[in-house]
Amino acid sequence: MSTAAGQASAAYPIYNLIYRGQLGGTTAKPTGGNYPHDSTQYDLFLGKTSGTSIQFTKDLAGNTLTYNDSYPYNTKGACVECHMDHDVVQGTFGHSFKATEESFKKVLPTEDLLTVEHETEALMADLHTMLDVDKDGTVKWTRSSVDADLVAFCKIAGMTNAAKVIALGVAWNYNMVHGDSSEGAHNPKYIKSLLTHCKTIMTQLKAAATSSDSARITWY
Repeated sequence: MSTAAGQASAAYPIYNLIYRGQLGGTTAKPTGGNYPHDSTQYDLFLGKTSGTSIQFTKDLAGNTLTYNDSYPYNTKGACVECHMDHDVVQGTFGHSFKATEESFKKVLPTEDLLTVEHETEALMADLHTMLDVDKDGTVKWTRSSVDADLVAFCKIAGMTNAAKVIALGVAWNYNMVHGDSSEGAHNPKYIKSLLTHCKTIMTQLKAAATSSDSARITWY
């Protein structure tokens, strides 16, 4: 657990400042707003080369985690090709900014857009359940004044500081993909790896805590 926690806090040490009240066991509430706002498209587009998402290198069992990448950024003019529907024969561009299966394949010809969307939706739904600690149907982590799930998680009896930092890292990644709004299309392989590893870590977090105290973690 310490390895994953270290990766989360090392990647974003500001966590320990913003949430020092929760992590330190005091009654202070989280403040500030160092969170992924809704302009994360380019960060996820860059995949493994971006330092914005939290890439856990090991899970809680010590297994090495690897990240795949679709490398959309290797396609010249990828954003224009996909979103502007560039017809090289006619020399025209679309202007709706809405990507289509055909324009998507100009950038990532081996990927299927509908499959990518369905896989991403399923992983996000699973993480939504895991992160919706107060069970009100919404995920509220890492944002000042809308952090009820973070607060609820930190109040679980016996929850360790390491577990809190790990869960913050998972929530950060969830918020990045949610804010991206491409349903995985901006970098299918990377986003799938990112969400799959986050799901594994949250499953392990619950199992580790439940095995030591069956009444301790019951949020999902």
